[in-house]
Amino acid sequence: MTTDAQKQFHEILADFDNAMLVTRSHDQSLHARPMVIADREQGGDLWFVTSSQSSKVDEILDDSTVAVTLQSSSKFLSLSGTASLSDDQAKIAERFDGFSIGSNDLTQLIMGVDRDSAKLKDLFDERNEAVKTAIRDVIERAHAKDTKVGICGQAPGDYPEFAEFLVDCGIDSISLNPDSVIGVIKRLTQ
Repeated sequence: MTTDAQKQFHEILADFDNAMLVTRSHDQSLHARPMVIADREQGGDLWFVTSSQSSKVDEILDDSTVAVTLQSSSKFLSLSGTASLSDDQAKIAERFDGFSIGSNDLTQLIMGVDRDSAKLKDLFDERNEAVKTAIRDVIERAHAKDTKVGICGQAPGDYPEFAEFLVDCGIDSISLNPDSVIGVIKRLTQ
């Protein structure tokens, strides 16, 4: 592609915020879905964000060939290429201005314990060392890229030592239930 063609390509691409990502499903049929464009790189790479549990992730793992279509009332662009998946938090942090950790969901994921299960609820504990290690790691990686990290969930309000742990890790914000705000602030300012 010539320099003029590259310039024109990037000018057209800059006009779009959304695209259709087309993957091939397990039965070889095409599967298109709308996606928000999270970022564009100079080389033409597009970044999309999705859940690692998404069917499109499974489809890309099976066949990384994709098509991306972009259309407005006066312009269109159609791209084909190879998709790659990234869960590199440092790289992702370059593209986002903040992360929010849901401590309940994170604990459930790491410990494999459903917090709503009457049989297992006593095993569910956000203060588990594996959970704390994951939280500390996210904060460190995000801060290395000057990206802020917040947390929501019951743990900081229910367990004062957990709130202290978060502050020691450098958390940027803590979401609390209204009934626990004063107690947590008092504990953290002692």
